Parts: sequence; structure tokens; C-alpha cells
Amino acid sequence: MQLDRLEAFHKALGDKNRLRIIAILQHGAKAGSDLAEQLFLKHATVSHHLHKLKDIGLVYQRRDRNTIYYHLHEKRLKDMSSAVTLIGLRADTDLVADKNEKTSVLDNFVQCDGTIKALPAKQKKRLIVLAYVAETLTEATYSESEMNEELLKFHSDTATLRRELIMNHFFYREKNYYERNPREMWMTESR
Repeated sequence: MQLDRLEAFHKALGDKNRLRIIAILQHGAKAGSDLAEQLFLKHATVSHHLHKLKDIGLVYQRRDRNTIYYHLHEKRLKDMSSAVTLIGLRADTDLVADKNEKTSVLDNFVQCDGTIKALPAKQKKRLIVLAYVAETLTEATYSESEMNEELLKFHSDTATLRRELIMNHFFYREKNYYERNPREMWMTESR
């Protein structure tokens, strides 16, 4: 899960009225006017909060004749709420492989000078090699040219390495800048 989505989820829940709306919708669907009445808020205020909750996918609406009813997407709420816990769990446990397997993979795919012979075809082994690359890139952010320069030290196909590092959440790219994600976000197993 992208860190952006998790951040948006928690920002949206950072308002007591939105939390109250979620608490009410846990007991069943409600019309916007019913929510406004129950919360002692203006209808426009409730609409604003419902819009924020719809943006993150926690609330969806269904029309019944002239009335729109709002429903809580309980599975999404549960998944997003547990995401922080799962990130913490992944930080405490090594799901990729034991140290012997990591050593074996690195011995097979990394030369003595630190360059990569080839990226492994198997995802599990590829993640070990990508983690090796990400661990050596210690700067907070890299421009695209700096990133290419660093990756060239490992392998001549810098485009593939960049793409793999981003796809497997080792790095985050925005506006041609690359930022290393916290280790807890790194892909550590084939999904």
C-alpha cells in the first residue's frame, strides 16, 4: 500500500465530525439530512465531510428514489486501519529469507566488486538483490541523474533497476526525484 493513501486515510479521519459520521454509519445507511440532524450540523457541512470520506473510499452512496443513502465501506475501513499494524509487523519479522539464503543469493548474483551479474528471474531472489542495492543508497533523495549515476555502479541497465526499485516500494518517485522509502515499506515477499 502506498504511503500516500495511508496518509490521506489518516488525514481524513483527523476530524471529529468524520469520526462521528463513521460511528453512525457502522449501524447502517443514513441519508445526508438524517446525519445532519443527528450531528446537529448544517447539511452543507455534512456533505463536505461525506465528500472527504468518499474520496478515500470509506463511504459510498446509493440512491433510493429522491433520497441518497450513505453506506460505510467496512472492509476498506478495516483494511486501512490495520495497514499501520501490518507495516510494524513487517518491520519486526524477516519475511524474505533467513540469512543463509540471503548470503547464498547475493553470492550467486553479486560479484566481488559489488556489481550485479544479472537480476534474478525469481521474484523472491530479485527482492534480496534489490534490498542489497537499496541498502547502499543512503541519501534521502536523488535526482534522476544522481540515481542513474549510483545505479550504474551496480549494473549497466539503470532503467530496469530504477523501475524495479519503485515497483517493489524500495523507492518513491515524484517529479524526477527518488526518495528511499522506510524499510518497513519495502517488498519483502512475492505478492
